[in-house]
Amino acid sequence: MLFENVRAAFDFDDQALQAGPGGVLATRMWAGIDHSCGALGRGASRAAFRSAATIASTAALVIGAGVLMLIAPEIPATALAQGASPHVLVATTGNDSELRKKVPISRKGGKKPRVVMSMGPEKLPSLSAGDRLKVTAEVQVTTDCEVKLTRCVGRPYTYNPIVKAKLVLADEKLVAGGAGSVELAARRTRCRQKRPDREHHCLIVFTDTILDVASKGQLPCAAGSCHLNMVIQAHNKRKEEGKKGRRNKLLIGEDEPDGSVLGDRGRINVTRFSPQAGQPVIPPLVTNTPLVPSVPIGAGEKVTVYSQQLDGLQNNDQLMMNATMTNDISDLTYNVRIKSRVVLAPSATATAPGKDVRAITDPKGEISEGTGFNCTQRKPRCVTEKVGVISMTKDAVDESGSPIPLFVNVTLEAARLSGAASKSDVLSILPAGDLAVVRYPATLKG
Repeated sequence: MLFENVRAAFDFDDQALQAGPGGVLATRMWAGIDHSCGALGRGASRAAFRSAATIASTAALVIGAGVLMLIAPEIPATALAQGASPHVLVATTGNDSELRKKVPISRKGGKKPRVVMSMGPEKLPSLSAGDRLKVTAEVQVTTDCEVKLTRCVGRPYTYNPIVKAKLVLADEKLVAGGAGSVELAARRTRCRQKRPDREHHCLIVFTDTILDVASKGQLPCAAGSCHLNMVIQAHNKRKEEGKKGRRNKLLIGEDEPDGSVLGDRGRINVTRFSPQAGQPVIPPLVTNTPLVPSVPIGAGEKVTVYSQQLDGLQNNDQLMMNATMTNDISDLTYNVRIKSRVVLAPSATATAPGKDVRAITDPKGEISEGTGFNCTQRKPRCVTEKVGVISMTKDAVDESGSPIPLFVNVTLEAARLSGAASKSDVLSILPAGDLAVVRYPATLKG
């Protein structure tokens, strides 16, 4: 049998786990946070990240609040007999990953899916029998105007688009599903458009998608020619029919006052373990103590919330990170825009990498894009998930050649959506969060 006949999809609106026919190469896991759903699944997501980081073999895949048991495929004896030394390689689509600025909204689910990001063979590591591929990703989507304004991209609408995001391994860049592809993971959320709890900006984050390759023959693409695609589909049965309805759009990124769409609001990241068997155990470095109890609500004031120090980083060291932040606005009377970013920085409080760190890393100091969403009074406790990878291209040393520490910093900024915030208003940082960083030494790169 080429594929295990298992597909899992967690509907965060209905909070029900549904299973049906589908296909994965060997084992598949997805977990993450829908910002309209509070902290559902957060603990499962963290446990899954740490399990993947230590490369522990397991057949128990945690999905949302449930557990799906699969039998992991055996690594072919020929692969084990070769005694290949273990290697790890990270990659990311990096800056400006979006391929399009908008997608159509349909009346029915499953219609008009569009590839919005793609990692092609120039970046996606090649896959062989016995390899494990860990995928993380994030994408920011935005609803269009409610009423006709200059900033509208399409025709205004007041309904809540239901958004489904998928990660698909395919044989071509723009393949969204069907022949020549395998669906690895799926997420579904409702991006609320109605006031007073208008979310407007919504994040979809894949924190753990794990693919074990039993044989090259199972891949939907030739060796070294695969594409890892992020697919978005939006629908609502209340969408108007005909010409007017065709102009309803979901934006990929965020809207600007002049009617343009600003991208660079998401990435696809991968870590390939080749082969998975025999990988060394590398526990993540975890910090769960926020540096500050709250963040001021004001225009553009960035604050570092979590920081992890890393000493003696060397050329070809690779980092993989996952962070969770929980915020509360129940003490406020209004909705708050929350924006977060992850950088490799020169100090524990720095909110930007600086030119020196940018010069020795790929991507240039930024581990996770700056993304945002609206935390509303409908659900005042909101969770942010951040994921990302980065590689060192030079040693972290000072002018004399002595090693210097660098810091993985999770930054946050908050703003009132309408009107001016009082100087005393703050966004609370709850203790239910953490930052986990796995450091793969240069000797493993490949």
